[in-house]
Amino acid sequence: PRPVPFQAATDPQMSTLSLRLVAPPDFDVDMSSVTPDALKGRRASELRRLRLRHGQRGIALGDLFEIDGAPDSEVIEIAGSCARLQHLGAGMTGGELRITGDCGTWLGREMRGGRIALRGNAGDGVGAGMRGGLIDFTGSVGDFAGAATPGAVSGMKGGTILIGRHAGRRLGDRMRRGLIVVGGNADAGCGSQMIAGSIVVLGATGPG
Repeated sequence: PRPVPFQAATDPQMSTLSLRLVAPPDFDVDMSSVTPDALKGRRASELRRLRLRHGQRGIALGDLFEIDGAPDSEVIEIAGSCARLQHLGAGMTGGELRITGDCGTWLGREMRGGRIALRGNAGDGVGAGMRGGLIDFTGSVGDFAGAATPGAVSGMKGGTILIGRHAGRRLGDRMRRGLIVVGGNADAGCGSQMIAGSIVVLGATGPG
């Protein structure tokens, strides 16, 4: 399958919040607070000052991104590649997150609903602990996609992950429900300790 990550929104009237990365940070940034549901109820004046988790003090959203649009938008578009941007779409329950460029680890971690569309590659832990929603992208992923989060007994419990190219090691580790489709190859340990759910790999799989 060929994922189409930037289809028009179902409702053409859906508002959009656009974030363009000014310069890639040289430190890890937790982006889990930037989702349509997490920003509901916030005022536009708060947006630039929104603190992203980094170290003990954090960093303001406006220090990393050029911002256009309102914080209560149903669609958030993020432009700019950076493996330091982590936990994008973590815990999402609705809305849509569109990302142009590569991103870091834990994309869609513990996601419950909504859609993440990524035009690029992602690091380890994509969709870890996922329970619902759709992660749809054109590139490759690192290890433990659809697997368990640290300390959890089980991995993915629902939802869909569409991977346009290749997947790393232990894809769907401890998976319980849901669907993962890989357009290319999957590395060693695909479906390790899997109980239920479906994994489709159109290329080759590694050992184990």
